[in-house]
Amino acid sequence: MKGADINLDAVEIKRMIDPGYVYIDTSGKILIERDKASKLIEFDSTRYIVISRDEYNKNPDKFAGLVIDNPGSIGSVIAPIQSPNDNTSKIPDDTKNIDPGSQPIQVKFPSNFVQFRQNIIQNPNSAEMKVIISSGTTVIPGNSSKSITIMGDNTITLSAGGNTETFNVKENKKPQVIFHRITIMNDEARVTTLQRNVFFRLTVQDDYSDQLEVKINGPVKFKQVSDNTFDITMNAFGSISSYENYIENKNSPYSVGFTVLITDKISGHKITGQQRFVFGNW
Repeated sequence: MKGADINLDAVEIKRMIDPGYVYIDTSGKILIERDKASKLIEFDSTRYIVISRDEYNKNPDKFAGLVIDNPGSIGSVIAPIQSPNDNTSKIPDDTKNIDPGSQPIQVKFPSNFVQFRQNIIQNPNSAEMKVIISSGTTVIPGNSSKSITIMGDNTITLSAGGNTETFNVKENKKPQVIFHRITIMNDEARVTTLQRNVFFRLTVQDDYSDQLEVKINGPVKFKQVSDNTFDITMNAFGSISSYENYIENKNSPYSVGFTVLITDKISGHKITGQQRFVFGNW
């Protein structure tokens, strides 16, 4: 205005004070709030932030990795440190240093194994599988099977793809021999009847009868009626004279016996049993 004595500095201060940008303390210093200062200082907010000097001094480690571009009495404009050739910070990839062959892969192991038995062991994995028992180590190629005889081992160890597991082996119990007498035999039983009919039924109890050998010895004939069952008939005398020769100088009732021998062809276990036919007349 013409003729007016205008103090431009005072006008500018008055303009800043009115909207609440600055404050004047008792010593006459001008204080600008940090949030207000960001509106007065032109800068790229996508690259810079404004912090107070006091906040920086309290915990400088908090701002580690940042560069102070313009330290000042009111605040500082800072920007993150960036690689000159890359705008993103990279984390070292330690997986590149890992040998894939040293890392276990997911595998499946069979788990049913039996002592003194030829076990068909299936390898369902693409990687080869090692079967470790007391007699040695067998390698089964991926997705194939092998027959392995396990003897008296209580455990078996399998290894594939960097994984190793030990499994219990099922006990293969010894077979049992059971005799069933079909009818009563005493001094009234006749030889002709005993030699026409079945008077004993033999049953062999075993979970794996396919590897058993059964031998029946004595003056008998027998017929196998199932995998584990045999019918036995006396076959001691071809004529009455042979019968009379047998009973000479003997006391009634008379008898002839037979034996049964069961052999496990893998374990070598042997089980025996015996019975007698009793009679008193031709």
